[in-house]
Amino acid sequence: MIGLPRSPFAKINIHVGGAYGDKSSAIQRFINNFSLLPETARERLTVENDDRPSMFAVNDLTAIHEATGIPIVFDYLHHQFCTGGLSEKEAMLTAYATWPDDIVPVVHYSSPKKIFEDTQAREAAHADYVYRRVESYGKLVDIVLEAKAKEIAVIHYLKEYS
Repeated sequence: MIGLPRSPFAKINIHVGGAYGDKSSAIQRFINNFSLLPETARERLTVENDDRPSMFAVNDLTAIHEATGIPIVFDYLHHQFCTGGLSEKEAMLTAYATWPDDIVPVVHYSSPKKIFEDTQAREAAHADYVYRRVESYGKLVDIVLEAKAKEIAVIHYLKEYS
């Protein structure tokens, strides 16, 4: 209704959900249920890597991409806690490769609150600001800064790293 394309450019980004101790069955259920979604949702859907080792790393999500074509949104902070055995660069480039050629891939970036702002915070909590330059490994990406200070954090990032 707002005139955005029916593609991952106007993404509906989700996490796959519970693995319930059996990632391969959970992935297969997701793939099976994907076909039940309306076409408008299927065309916009993206999946994101998780922040817990018991959940879904980028390499787990590639099975979903291969079966459905759903692109993977790479989340840098989540990857620190759920690597799937991949380096950050390997995971980011794997996710990057799942995007259609005519759409700039999206990544999520945040700094860990526990390290930079509050030692009592949950390990995967997002900080108010971003404290490191985003490493895009030579690729053009749309970067979603996930920072609690919102636009102020973006302005701070641009002043610090532009």
